[in-house]
Amino acid sequence: MDAEKLVQDLSGRVRDALAEADERAKRIVGEAEERARTLIAEAEADARRIRERAEAEADQRLAKVREALSGLEGALGGSSTSAEVDPQPPRVPEPTPPVEPEPTPPREPEPMPPAEPEPMPPEPEIEPPAPARPDREAPAAVNGGARGDEIGARIVATKMALDGSPRAEIAAHLAANYEVADPEALLDFVMSRAKR
Repeated sequence: MDAEKLVQDLSGRVRDALAEADERAKRIVGEAEERARTLIAEAEADARRIRERAEAEADQRLAKVREALSGLEGALGGSSTSAEVDPQPPRVPEPTPPVEPEPTPPREPEPMPPAEPEPMPPEPEIEPPAPARPDREAPAAVNGGARGDEIGARIVATKMALDGSPRAEIAAHLAANYEVADPEALLDFVMSRAKR
């Protein structure tokens, strides 16, 4: 009889211990889930801030590239970049009816004085060519060498992308005309900006 009571007492203690352990486990899991939700929310907020900052910087750089491209085309006598980039159709003024001038009486031509022969210009003096100066160095590379190639390649690739050229065509043009350290990264940046 005492053994049966001892077994029942021991079983009750085991059940109480299991219930307490189960309660503690649920509490720990709940706290862990809450902490995980907090960490995920903080990580998403950080990622959103980083993405917004990166997009803002990329937009600023693209605006600078467009300004540089516009200045370059203006210097070369081309049309403005804004006309090529602007998706809106150009405004055409409404035609105005031609204005017919009022008839006037014919004018009599005034008598012209006799033309005098123009004097011959003096013969130009021929200057001897400047002597060669071997002590002078060759001019520096235009646009700062490799850095100039990088900037020029970015401008040209941006213009081609905005004009609708496919990626393969832009890559072939860059490979043939420019020395770029990482052409794939340049193409990724230009194509992502052109799609916006």
